[in-house]
Amino acid sequence: MMNQKKFVVFDINHTLIHDNSWAQLNVAFGMTPGEDEMLWNLNQEGILDNETWVKIVNALFRSRGMATVENAKRAVLGYQFIDGAVETVKTFQSEGYTVILQSGGMDLLVRDVAEKLEVNEWYHGADLEFDVHGNFVEMHYPDQDSFLKLTQIQMIADKHGVETSEIICVGDGANEAEIFKICRGVTFEGSRLEPIAWKVVPSINEVADVIIRQ
Repeated sequence: MMNQKKFVVFDINHTLIHDNSWAQLNVAFGMTPGEDEMLWNLNQEGILDNETWVKIVNALFRSRGMATVENAKRAVLGYQFIDGAVETVKTFQSEGYTVILQSGGMDLLVRDVAEKLEVNEWYHGADLEFDVHGNFVEMHYPDQDSFLKLTQIQMIADKHGVETSEIICVGDGANEAEIFKICRGVTFEGSRLEPIAWKVVPSINEVADVIIRQ
């Protein structure tokens, strides 16, 4: 018998908000855009493994003297919601869905978005650690972001006593690919996830109509 509980998990960057929080944080902490792009590309190409990449980024942040919690907040928390995103989340909540946020982004951002949307359950990728004076200590970033999301989806299913196939996941990034294999994935037209998505919509504005009023 199908469980009557209803769950929808939203990605954050480029699904609910416009801003690229990582690029903004890196600049605020003193990294140049060129350094950011070079290190990211080396990591994605497998030349720098995740552990080495994180060590280099942490060392750069500490060496530039700009990495503070206040600079992080100024850089990361000025994001803007995509038109229709807030209304979409509220619609699901009003229809009895449990809304959950899941992002490979930093705790600082995900927590703030969750508070603004009045979402109580959220999962993030990276932790930013600061000392008692607000100075940066280090970033903790897990390897294989896509598999972290996969683990988190299984945690959600176990916590709420549902099958992963009953969970709707809305997102557009490569790190959603693994979870789309076990969930009901919803993505946007033009996304690389279209071939494996359960539903494809033009924008966030159509998600509620497609899911709730189908």
